[in-house]
Amino acid sequence: MKELSPFLPGNWLVEGSNLGLFVCDDKVASIQQHRDGGLHDFALIVQDFRIEYGEPATTIVTFPVGPTWISNIDVRFTSPSGESVNVQLSSTDEKLGIHLNFFNANMQCTTETKP
Repeated sequence: MKELSPFLPGNWLVEGSNLGLFVCDDKVASIQQHRDGGLHDFALIVQDFRIEYGEPATTIVTFPVGPTWISNIDVRFTSPSGESVNVQLSSTDEKLGIHLNFFNANMQCTTETKP
């Protein structure tokens, strides 16, 4: 485990993997995963989660940061129990990446902690 940044308490990288953790109140509050892939891969992931969770909430944004354009498609699935998954297709300067975040929307964090 490696701390992501001293400025982001509770955020950890699992070394040797594509996983990250957010830890608060001595519990894992969320698990993040980065995957390489493009639109087709993103669509397959979203399709699988639609079968499990139903229709998602979707947000699409694009904006410049200096000379670089950033575009995101964010898809959020939530179950009645609060189990949630965010799936994001991100394009930064035309480089694609897929990010997943698994968390419980009902969990309240008061203190970020070490795993």
